[in-house]
Amino acid sequence: MRSAGCAVGDVEIDVVFAGRAARNWEHPQFHVAFDRVAAVAAAPPAVESRPVRVEVAVLRGTAERRTYAFASARIDFGRGAEVRDDRHRLLRTNHIVFVEGSAGVNQTVSRCHAHIAFDPSSGDHRLHDDRSAHGTGIVRGGRTVPVPPGTRGVRLRSGDEIVLGEARLRVRLEEPREEA
Repeated sequence: MRSAGCAVGDVEIDVVFAGRAARNWEHPQFHVAFDRVAAVAAAPPAVESRPVRVEVAVLRGTAERRTYAFASARIDFGRGAEVRDDRHRLLRTNHIVFVEGSAGVNQTVSRCHAHIAFDPSSGDHRLHDDRSAHGTGIVRGGRTVPVPPGTRGVRLRSGDEIVLGEARLRVRLEEPREEA
């Protein structure tokens, strides 16, 4: 069919072998049957969703920087850059680092306080509490949404304020770009 210039993208051919010819066959050795069927629109191929740019501004507390920007699948928050166990083994490296030794607000931020994880199936960024001592929440529209530890987390929206103990951060999520 291709050699004759026909488009064969939507052509489906099934070949069935028969032990003997049926009575309605015009030729005793073979039979050809065809149907025109309306094409059903195929579901678009699954596109792997990628994290968008996440900008975080420190509103309350002392961090290594006042603003951060990421486009990664996981962003860890905590006090100190590196978190080590009692045998001095590295457990985790925080991306947003609240300064050790600062009194007050920073002492309410646990070393492994919380993290943002990107969910590729939904395209959402979710805030998770990592069993912090002083809790994690989101302030949205004047209301506080608690983030319980050990759950699926809470979906973040651009403009949300993240509460880590007494520290506060504002998150801005870049709008995903349409693929051409």
